[in-house]
Amino acid sequence: MKTVCMIGFQVLNRLEKLHKLNFLYRDVKPENICIGTGNKFTEITLIDFGLAKQFIDSNGNHIPETIKKGVVGYIP
Repeated sequence: MKTVCMIGFQVLNRLEKLHKLNFLYRDVKPENICIGTGNKFTEITLIDFGLAKQFIDSNGNHIPETIKKGVVGYIP
């Protein structure tokens, strides 16, 4: 349980950092969460930013939401 909570905390921390950089990750799934090796075996890394999207433009304005666009990504 402790390990799961630590992984969850790191994933949320990474997503928060991306959000502060004005990006939405939009592809959270186990396949995109990697665990480090060697002396970084406790670090979690997110991969595959193909669906990431910037939500603030260069002028600092929120990009309008696209209505009725449909599902983004893969649904099993």
